[in-house]
Amino acid sequence: MRQLPTPGPGSATTTPVATPAGCTDRAAFVEDVTLPDGSPVVAGETFRKVWRLRNAGTCSCSWTPAYALVFSSGERMGGASVIPLATTVQPGGTSDVGVDLIAPTVRGTSRGYWLLRNDRGLLFGLPDTGVNPIRVEVAVVGAGTTVTGGWKGEYYPNRNLRGTPALARRDMAIDFSWDNGSPDSAFPEDGFSARWTGATRFDQAIYRFHVVVDDGARLWVDGNLLIDAWSTGSSREITQDLGLTRGEHTLRLEYFEARGRASVRLFWEKPRASSFPDWKGEYWPNADLSGAPSLTRNDARIDFEWGPKAPASGVPSDRFSVGWTRAVTFPGGIYRFSLRADDGVRLWIDGVRVIDEWHASDGNTLYTLDRSLTGAHTLRVEYYDGGGQAQVQVRWELLPITLTPSPTGTRTLTPTITPTPTETPTLAPTATETETLLPTDTLTPAPTAT
Repeated sequence: MRQLPTPGPGSATTTPVATPAGCTDRAAFVEDVTLPDGSPVVAGETFRKVWRLRNAGTCSCSWTPAYALVFSSGERMGGASVIPLATTVQPGGTSDVGVDLIAPTVRGTSRGYWLLRNDRGLLFGLPDTGVNPIRVEVAVVGAGTTVTGGWKGEYYPNRNLRGTPALARRDMAIDFSWDNGSPDSAFPEDGFSARWTGATRFDQAIYRFHVVVDDGARLWVDGNLLIDAWSTGSSREITQDLGLTRGEHTLRLEYFEARGRASVRLFWEKPRASSFPDWKGEYWPNADLSGAPSLTRNDARIDFEWGPKAPASGVPSDRFSVGWTRAVTFPGGIYRFSLRADDGVRLWIDGVRVIDEWHASDGNTLYTLDRSLTGAHTLRVEYYDGGGQAQVQVRWELLPITLTPSPTGTRTLTPTITPTPTETPTLAPTATETETLLPTDTLTPAPTAT
């Protein structure tokens, strides 16, 4: 908060400050108790601005509840026009003076100016003239863009984050459009990169992360790569859903600019209930999920045997691909996932690829994975047909738990896992996890179940 000149047009009508004999009302700014200038607030949400002020008046000019904080000019942001002071403040004493506000719905910087009014209806403020207002200045950002304490931004004059950053600063939100320029006059207009890190609290829920970028970006959540768009390209939006537990989670976004226009934006949201209560299925007229899908629909389950036919109108009968996503809340336990496809299939859990069988197949091999899960998680399945017959099935089941007596007489919980007869596989599926799971993740090719 800085001392400002008296606002111009749009100001509230001010009454000249009278100066009774031996008494002059005046305030002095001490500190911002909440929201220093430039603090981020989420568009449309309520917040409270509090200033600590000192009664810098003379002699017997005590501030009483008959005094008030009044709106002067700028953006009122939904605040009351008059807020009576809560306590009596003697000359030299301090008081915390606040106002409840609502952030504007348009992103950008918003400012509002406020004065004090004495018990005779005369306005006063800060030195030197006595009528300089105090102000609130906030950076309005979209929901799901800020982290605790702001983003640590590190900027490099090369496109691969090499060496020591040439610029380090605190960014309130990752929402930049530099056009044909750069983050700083010392940086080249092309061929630069940046890294932002931060942490913030989330509810237990499924979140949808959005990265809008020109050229390349990649996003990590809790050290796991969630979005990988590390390639040159014009402005595009990439989204990925992720289930998070309640608590603090770390985020890291890396960005590079190759040439031409430069922009990057990151935000997240809780997806609202939509027309995809089950699996959101996106169908592409090619075998590599490239470009825009030609069909998006709700699929109740992934259990298709299309044979030589197309899966839907507008999708070819050969060389097509599909991506399915959904959020699932699992009661605690060990789950067995089973996938079968003609041709390729792969499975992600919370953005981590756990089954990768992206190759031609006749659909007679069953791929399984056992995973301990509890709470909300995001699943994604991708499939492609290379030609000829087309089929794909995905399911999971909770493995039963039995009580096994131990040598000491205590009982322990043990998952009951029925061994799957195996055949000599022509392919060697492998899991990509690095953590130890109970039981150990396995990818076991098995004959078709009857």
